[in-house]
Amino acid sequence: MISKTKNSAERKVMHKKTKRLIFYIAVVALPVLQFVIFYLYVNFNSIILAFQKYVPPAEGEVGFKKVFANFDNFKVAFSTLVNGWNMIANSLRMIACELFIGLPLALLFSFYIYKKFLLSGLFKVMLFMPQIISSIIFVMLFRYIANDVYMEVFKTEWGLLSSPAFGTRMGTILFYNVWISFGINVMMFTGAMTAIDESVVEASQLDGANLAQEFIHVTLPMIWGTFSTFVVISLAGLFTHQLNLFAFFSDGAADLSSFGYYLYVASTKKILIEEPGLKWLTYSQLSALGIILTAITLPIVLGTRKLMSTFGPSAE
Repeated sequence: MISKTKNSAERKVMHKKTKRLIFYIAVVALPVLQFVIFYLYVNFNSIILAFQKYVPPAEGEVGFKKVFANFDNFKVAFSTLVNGWNMIANSLRMIACELFIGLPLALLFSFYIYKKFLLSGLFKVMLFMPQIISSIIFVMLFRYIANDVYMEVFKTEWGLLSSPAFGTRMGTILFYNVWISFGINVMMFTGAMTAIDESVVEASQLDGANLAQEFIHVTLPMIWGTFSTFVVISLAGLFTHQLNLFAFFSDGAADLSSFGYYLYVASTKKILIEEPGLKWLTYSQLSALGIILTAITLPIVLGTRKLMSTFGPSAE
């Protein structure tokens, strides 16, 4: 009798463990499958494609053929990178605005909301509003205000986005991108600040710290990990940030182009075979360019992360 009871208990335990294992597999299977397909497979295939090129089918054949291209794709990709300093400069302008204007302002507004000062709840909603509205709708509204409304109010011939002055158009685009990312920055910083132990804040106040000292010596060190993450993400977007240019100008951004915008538009062209005089890269050349950009970006990102973790303020 005791043996039967023991066996029954063991079966129940095993059944329970089996159900937990099935649940775990069901939860983990989808993200693992996505990682394998959309990261490992895509990146592995891109590396292979970087050393191949498409050739037209011979007479009587159907479909393009892939042949070994040696390092030809890398030569074209490197030439595009060298000749794309204007696009890189536009990307650097965006990163500079994010690092020296967007993130510091987001920190200050987050601290204001965290301390629950006057109208902090309203600011929180208003700043996060661009994240709620569809990006395309927001672009249309902003373009209408920056062009039509601006010309009507100030009685000018040109709008902010249609102005012949490069500085005016670029400044407007930079303002939009800082503004559109402001809400998510504030939300993340506010969340990190809310997680700070109240006893630490109270101890600093008992020691006579004012708001500025509390922000510099308590709040900033405690959320330094979050701040460092945003800095690293900004630098990682050096060659991928398209500044929302495609939403504003489709493929006609001209001198406002960033490198990320160029890559995005080139990928939409779906070009397989290189043609004389064509400014867009083929899929194979884009793959080679992606490898080059990764080799450049990776040490910058890892180095920045190491420096910020080493020389950043400590919470201890």
